[in-house]
Amino acid sequence: MAKRGVIFVLWGERCEETQAVAWVSRLRSEGRRVYLVAVSGRRVRGLFGIPLEPDIGLDEAFGLVAQVDLIVIPCGLESLNVFRRDPRFDELLVLAGQNGAHFLAHPSAQETVAGLVPDGGNAEVGNVYANSMLAKRGIEKGEE
Repeated sequence: MAKRGVIFVLWGERCEETQAVAWVSRLRSEGRRVYLVAVSGRRVRGLFGIPLEPDIGLDEAFGLVAQVDLIVIPCGLESLNVFRRDPRFDELLVLAGQNGAHFLAHPSAQETVAGLVPDGGNAEVGNVYANSMLAKRGIEKGEE
């Protein structure tokens, strides 16, 4: 897989802040270009009431989508369906999938995310709680 170097961790109401922070901090500590992307407002509370301030919004994410290797979606199906009310959300995932990005999603949301990934592309949807897809796809540190 050609390395483009950008990773999005999507953030919105009722996302799991433990997962969002874990992915952002781990990948940034490895020198990766990681953006916390707002999908439901600029400062919202997660599943456990902790507010996080995203780096960029959906509109800004479109300017980087061609460079995205991975999108982490740390929320369940209920929240995902709320985010999908904004047509830009699906559009971002579809464009990323067309460009060969991979996805990590909450187990309850994996099937829905997989349904957005264009047929015939390289994109895969893995479990947000697992790290094996990172190594499998060469997304680990130092493999750019």
